[in-house]
Amino acid sequence: MSAPENATGAAGARAAATAATAALGRATALVRLPSPPLAATLEEELGLPSPEFHDIALTPCVVRQRSNGSRELLVSAATLEAALGVGDADAAKLTLQGAAFVQVGGDALLLRELQALQVHGRAYLYRLFLREANAEVRA
Repeated sequence: MSAPENATGAAGARAAATAATAALGRATALVRLPSPPLAATLEEELGLPSPEFHDIALTPCVVRQRSNGSRELLVSAATLEAALGVGDADAAKLTLQGAAFVQVGGDALLLRELQALQVHGRAYLYRLFLREANAEVRA
């Protein structure tokens, strides 16, 4: 397959994943990430600290309950990458490594694993495997 055909296949898969999550996903998840260091601001000069975390909204997304009690969050690659300001699966994984938690509804869940589903080397859908913070204590 030539490079243009690969690019077309990847673009089609990304568009299909975006359409599917928009049609099936009525959920919004918030990913709490550490804030990047900022240059000294007027507030910091006055002794007011900068926020240590910021939330990134992922919408629309699909939330599925798994048989082991954990949850799975499905979000299109276009949605996740745009929300994080990254361009590929490696950058998305690197950025999400520092996530404090993922809020789904009223539950704050830990990100256990991020899986990028790919076609022709380009992510089209991300699966975020989530678990309760105290799930290991109960198991």
